[in-house]
Amino acid sequence: MDPSIIVGVLIAALAIISVALRFWSRRYTKTGLSWDDGLILLALLATLLTDALIIWATSSAPGADDTQDDPAADENYTPSDVLYNKAIYAATVLYFTITSSTKLSIVLMYHRLFSVDPSFRSQIIAAGVLVSVYWLGLTLAAILQCVPVEYNWIPYWHPEYCFNFNVFWFVTGILEAAIDIYIIAMPIRMVLRLQLSTSRKIATTAVFLLGVFVIASGLVKAIVGYSPGSHAVAFDKAEIWTEVHCCTGIVCACLPVCWQLFIRLKHITPSWASIPSIWSQLTSVHKSGSSRVTHSSSERQLARVSDEDVLPMYNITATKPA
Repeated sequence: MDPSIIVGVLIAALAIISVALRFWSRRYTKTGLSWDDGLILLALLATLLTDALIIWATSSAPGADDTQDDPAADENYTPSDVLYNKAIYAATVLYFTITSSTKLSIVLMYHRLFSVDPSFRSQIIAAGVLVSVYWLGLTLAAILQCVPVEYNWIPYWHPEYCFNFNVFWFVTGILEAAIDIYIIAMPIRMVLRLQLSTSRKIATTAVFLLGVFVIASGLVKAIVGYSPGSHAVAFDKAEIWTEVHCCTGIVCACLPVCWQLFIRLKHITPSWASIPSIWSQLTSVHKSGSSRVTHSSSERQLARVSDEDVLPMYNITATKPA
């Protein structure tokens, strides 16, 4: 079996497990489901559908990728090549649903945690609008990359009917990385304003910075898929990195939700185990309106189950941000 398929299956399985644990965590902690959970499920289903399309395309028409930008490809073009290009076309359209729904899920998770802060709520709204426009605009662009649409699954020997999708793929990869950086950086300011030890601030910030790998994989995907002088993306080179990018994004979006479940079931007690409680504590600090919030009873902590309650294994005192 192709090693890229094996890696793709493994990383997809990790995404499935992460989403399953997310929903189990919601049920176990009785926090209830919301739009952020629905969007991450949409991202997973779109990922699996895209995987199925790519596996089917590469197995039914191996080497068809070489015909996409060949002016003489019409001489040897076969029905298998047509099916391959149709599958790749559908996969590229679905890609923007995968990445955008993952981003929007993260933004809505921030809303659950931090919406009580007026300034941060404005940032959440701005990020939500930005991702939604990105999602709609690039999906439409991917659908209409060639007019008439039929030219999406025949060789590009008529470039006047299509825009340069190779350049589009590269530029949107850079744009996506910029949006990811903005989304990842959003909650860091909130965390740093808490009166916490340096080690706990670093541990909490590190969870958000896990998304740096998602950004890196997205940039690699854009770079290796770019073919100078071509109108078509080198999907054979970008395929595995695209899969890694999509699935690790889903995993990172689920990790903050699943972490509460890990702590409850395994009774983890090192300093980094208080990460979820710090997020919830931040919310409760803003809600309480008091200058100091202290959590000292472990039994009471374990009884609290919502995203906006505290689940620490430590006594943590935080000062209300100025």
